[in-house]
Amino acid sequence: MRQFDNDVSICIEGYLFHKTCDMCPEQYDVYRGKKQVAYVRLRMGHLTVDAPKCLMELVYEKRYPNDPYKGCFDNDKERMEQLIEIVKILKRRHKNENKRRSNK
Repeated sequence: MRQFDNDVSICIEGYLFHKTCDMCPEQYDVYRGKKQVAYVRLRMGHLTVDAPKCLMELVYEKRYPNDPYKGCFDNDKERMEQLIEIVKILKRRHKNENKRRSNK
């Protein structure tokens, strides 16, 4: 099992955001249990969330047109707002995947 340092990991509603780079870009590997469910990256004013499949699948993006060089969140409040939004999207995605599996 992977060990995570609490200084670089944030857990939100069962999703563990493990920071892999502090700035330029600020990025995270996201886990639900032992499984990686997303990769988050903020670089050049573009926040992206990709989910692993055969190839990475873009599931969310946000652009910061007023700050095209933005490579990290400005403060903890902004970071938590965005990470909480990402958790909502990942939960919805997980729920939809479970529905598709049960309909097969």
